Amino acid sequence: MSRTRFIITTILILHCTMFFAQKFSYNGLHYQISGDNAVLINQHPDSVKGGVRIPSYVVYNGVEYDVTGIRSQAFYFCEKVTGIDIQAPIRKIGSQTFFNCTGLRMIILPSTIAEIEEQAFANCVSLEEITIPKNVRRISHGVFYNCISLKDVVLHESIRYIKDEAFFRCKAIERLDIPFSVDEIGYRAFGDCTSLKEIHLETEYPPRIYPQTFNTQDESVLFIPKGTVDIYKTTDEWNRFKNMQEL
Repeated sequence: MSRTRFIITTILILHCTMFFAQKFSYNGLHYQISGDNAVLINQHPDSVKGGVRIPSYVVYNGVEYDVTGIRSQAFYFCEKVTGIDIQAPIRKIGSQTFFNCTGLRMIILPSTIAEIEEQAFANCVSLEEITIPKNVRRISHGVFYNCISLKDVVLHESIRYIKDEAFFRCKAIERLDIPFSVDEIGYRAFGDCTSLKEIHLETEYPPRIYPQTFNTQDESVLFIPKGTVDIYKTTDEWNRFKNMQEL
């Protein structure tokens, strides 16, 4: 290889490395440059605590970068984090992003979120409330698994699928409002939700459910639209609820 080619190749490699893989810290959080943007990457569990704000942009070497993503497992086992405010217009919460953030009590999700992947908030045992953004169509497997303090859940009318064990062992939920848009609720999606007293449905056509989607059929009251009780009583699994009331 000629000296000129060697120099050019070396410069290109260095340039690409700096441009695509440069890691840096901003206000205590770790990021990585990706093209013209920045992605929040894995944090050290002992390095973040208290309330955390994820901004819409960060600055590195005097250059502003829009924050466009949060890497899967970014806050994995960050047990000292108590609150998350995501101001960046991201579209996805990756798998296990906040897994086992046992101190996390509240989180503010941006309206731009369209995907929440598997076990994103699993074992966040202190999380008390969540509002699912309007662009989300599916709540993936085990997203809120074992969130035992989760009491207030707001589901918007964009949601079509609530997958297996999505809210399994969410023992504090007392009331559940299922939008008319929901087509399917997976296996054990609300299993072991032992405080569930009321389930409200807006549709005359029951969503598909499975054995053990719920296990509170003897205790929970099923509130359904007026004139639909015969439909629910003849639909598999829904007919296991002993107390149905039309509204």
